[in-house]
Amino acid sequence: MLQTAMCLGLARPCLINARASLAGVASVFITEVEAMAGKLALINAAMTKTAHSVGGPIPPTRAELLAMRLTAADVATGAAALEAKTAGGKGYISSSGMSRRYREAAFIRAIPLRVTASLGAGLMRAVIGEQTPSGSRC
Repeated sequence: MLQTAMCLGLARPCLINARASLAGVASVFITEVEAMAGKLALINAAMTKTAHSVGGPIPPTRAELLAMRLTAADVATGAAALEAKTAGGKGYISSSGMSRRYREAAFIRAIPLRVTASLGAGLMRAVIGEQTPSGSRC
């Protein structure tokens, strides 16, 4: 769930900046920005609900955690793209915050399958509190 939270933490400033840039020509993106804000709210609510279910009688499955992570990555990537669209050319200056967030969003989308494959079972057991093959809790 940490990666999901990181994705959402990246998406929030992207959407804040996209909303702030919706004046003039960029106003054509109002609908897209609001739709992405709705997706962000939904995945944030799902993450909160999932966090409360960890350690409970029905913990989230690995598939649910991965699906949530991938959805959060899509939201982060989409929010970064919207920030870039609304910022215009000024956002592409390599030292700008928008440029950094756009690069992070591109990278963060590639992480889940690699990290899950390499750390996978142990990490997921630790996240959801399952027992390891030796019988000890993570």
